[in-house]
Amino acid sequence: MQSPVVPVGFASTIVPLAVRCRGVSRHFFIRESILEVSGHRRITYAQYKAMMNCIFYLERRCQVFGLFLFGGNVTLVKRIFEKIKSGDDHLYDYICSKDAPRECAVALRRFIIASKLQILPLRCLSVLCGNIRDVPARVVALDMLNLLKSEYDGPRLLFAKYYLHLMRSLTLRGYLRPTEMQSIYSPFVAMPNVFRSGTPEIRANTLTKAAVVLEMLLLVELLEDSAALEHEMRSTLASYRSYQPKKQ
Repeated sequence: MQSPVVPVGFASTIVPLAVRCRGVSRHFFIRESILEVSGHRRITYAQYKAMMNCIFYLERRCQVFGLFLFGGNVTLVKRIFEKIKSGDDHLYDYICSKDAPRECAVALRRFIIASKLQILPLRCLSVLCGNIRDVPARVVALDMLNLLKSEYDGPRLLFAKYYLHLMRSLTLRGYLRPTEMQSIYSPFVAMPNVFRSGTPEIRANTLTKAAVVLEMLLLVELLEDSAALEHEMRSTLASYRSYQPKKQ
């Protein structure tokens, strides 16, 4: 099976240098991290491509029971993790041949945590840690989506969008869609990866933050249309402000 084409748009993060060594032209690259990370770790383009292929695969298999909750075959999880880490070009074909959506989901989550990947900009994290108790989740979510689009571009923006789209699919089409007897768990699955931090501020008010993350997932398609995002922000803020005097 042919793996999907991974979006590029990363020319600004890799600068090619052609040098000659013993008469042979070789190409080397001065690399920054393709994606935002904490500390001195670095995400290579091969690792970025491997993670994107995992996301594409999981998007197709989001209705599999236990996705992101149960790991399945421990040995297979480790193999997929190592293939993501090494940037294996054939990872997509491998996970398709093994029929391993649960193992793929767990391996992807472990790699995101191990590499200290920051899926969303720090300014989004600052908004979430602010005093949002009395602010509707939709208002906060729209503000964070707007910050995401202004702070990130290229592969950082693409990865964030595809990851949020995956979590949206898990919410709307996953095996545990919300009913009267079931709660929505996808925000709690996404939060340790999207807002990776061990600070007490992140651990506090979990339900409030989960409500914001859920709104982000439901509104993520607005990232494809700047005009629609701006219009939604204005109308939502107008409704919120008009409600304030009545509340007083």
